[in-house]
Amino acid sequence: MIIEGLERLELEDEGFRWDGQPYKYEDIVSIRFFAKQTKHSVNFVPTGTTYEGELLVDLRNDDRIRIDHEGRALINHDHQKKVMAGVWQAKEVLSEMSFAGRVGPYEESMLKRDFFSYGSYQFHRDGDIFRDGKRLFSIKDPGFAIKASPFQLHLCPARSGLRKLFASDVMISTETDEDCLFYMLREVYGYGWQGREIRAKRKPIIDPKKVYLTAMVKLAAKLAGADGSVSPEELQAFKKHFRIDRETFPEAGRIFNEAMNSKETPEEIALAADAAVADSREFREYIVIGLIMIATADRSYHDREHQIVAAVARVLGFDADDLEHMLAMCGIHRATGGSSERSTASPSRGEDLVAFHCRVLKLGRMATLEEIKIAWRKLVQEHHPDRLMARGVPADDIEASQDILKAINASYTWLKNLYEAPARV
Repeated sequence: MIIEGLERLELEDEGFRWDGQPYKYEDIVSIRFFAKQTKHSVNFVPTGTTYEGELLVDLRNDDRIRIDHEGRALINHDHQKKVMAGVWQAKEVLSEMSFAGRVGPYEESMLKRDFFSYGSYQFHRDGDIFRDGKRLFSIKDPGFAIKASPFQLHLCPARSGLRKLFASDVMISTETDEDCLFYMLREVYGYGWQGREIRAKRKPIIDPKKVYLTAMVKLAAKLAGADGSVSPEELQAFKKHFRIDRETFPEAGRIFNEAMNSKETPEEIALAADAAVADSREFREYIVIGLIMIATADRSYHDREHQIVAAVARVLGFDADDLEHMLAMCGIHRATGGSSERSTASPSRGEDLVAFHCRVLKLGRMATLEEIKIAWRKLVQEHHPDRLMARGVPADDIEASQDILKAINASYTWLKNLYEAPARV
């Protein structure tokens, strides 16, 4: 989204760009906005109007972005008037998208310290208002009132007795995070003003598939950097498994390159994916399976790649046995330390293969034939494409379940033939 007159600003679903530089809404810590309209006249004859405005966005890394119309507007200049309106619109969008993150510290302070600070003022839960640590008065005093005007909050103490002579209103500038201040006044003290809409904490609109793909792109970048090189086979497996190209996910290349150099950990990325998959264990499982398939596309599975996969699996709620089961379904028999090759198991490997095929079915090595049959039926049902689709696994990615089903059926057949043979290996 581009606002007329502010072509340098691009507003997207999860962030924005200013002068081509990407930023996330969640990284905004405060927004300062001020606007003024001045009508001019000469000898009481109107000569025009001047529009001025300033929008400052502070970020977590201590950067500050100034979004404005590049100087004072010209008198009666319709274009500059539109630009000024654009700055206000930009403020509204940025404020709305970042509100939950900006108001969070106010709520946390109230929870932990029983007051929140706004500038040099402290608003206590019991109604006392302090300035720089000195008590002024209480919101609960009889006759106390709060009035609001553009960019200012008026604290009006009761005027009776000597206060009629000495009490005066306190004027607080509300240019910075005004929406947070009014939200807290309503939530803590129940204040509201007719005609003034108080911002609500919006629930983020999550597109599970987009969050899923974004996490996969980032984790693929982490995997690519784990063994020091990005192989063509890994990139091909990534694109095939997750159906990613310029049409289906235009941001993939940018996200991949940024993730290669970012300090974001695999655990942090996995947490973002976890928030999008709700209670779908199957969805989580296919996140891990997808990573295993990418990591092993070059026919090897390095220990550093395993560390990333294991970290993601833990965040998504899987234990060591779950991970060994998923590795086995993907054909991986992992040695201790170093790297492991994709399994090209054959019956001649004897006892190791019994344990391997039992892990594919998520069983111990001493499982009975009846236990093997029960586990096989359960896994075939769990990995059926219709069930996966019903549990939220993206339709484009369900093709991977065919390979998993082949592995499950192959291990079941191998074990069944072994147990039904005249002599057990």
